Amino acid sequence: MKKYLCYLPVLFLSLILFSSCEEDEEGGDGPVADLEEASSSLEGTFTAFKVEEGAGLYEDDEIGDWSSFKLTFSAVTETGGKYSVVGIPEGFEYLWPTKGVFTFDQTTAAVILVRDDEIRMSSSEREEHIILSVLSISSPKVEGVEEDWDFFIKKES
Repeated sequence: MKKYLCYLPVLFLSLILFSSCEEDEEGGDGPVADLEEASSSLEGTFTAFKVEEGAGLYEDDEIGDWSSFKLTFSAVTETGGKYSVVGIPEGFEYLWPTKGVFTFDQTTAAVILVRDDEIRMSSSEREEHIILSVLSISSPKVEGVEEDWDFFIKKES
């Protein structure tokens, strides 16, 4: 019996060592985006200085003239906001409705905008511009958006 009692402290220490602690943060399993910062940087009017279609379905001269494209985000909060668009090239209206609302996907570390037409776009902030990339389309009501589009936009002064 004494022989087994010497193993008791080892067993006790191993239980303490391998027991899990309660999760400190409420909610998610991983980091989430700083939506307060993202929402403040999106408020305003942006112009496109470059638009790319990444799937290679179009030649460069076939992706339209986006030089007069303007995207305005308004009433932006940590949950989402509104947007309006002018200057969409003819034939590319399916990419951007003239106005709508969006929400932020609050389950990811990336800043993801989910438009009301169910197009998901990632927002990558750089020093002087933002890149909006079409990620996925989960709605049959948006036809034609199958390609990877990147919108390089810069805030107007």
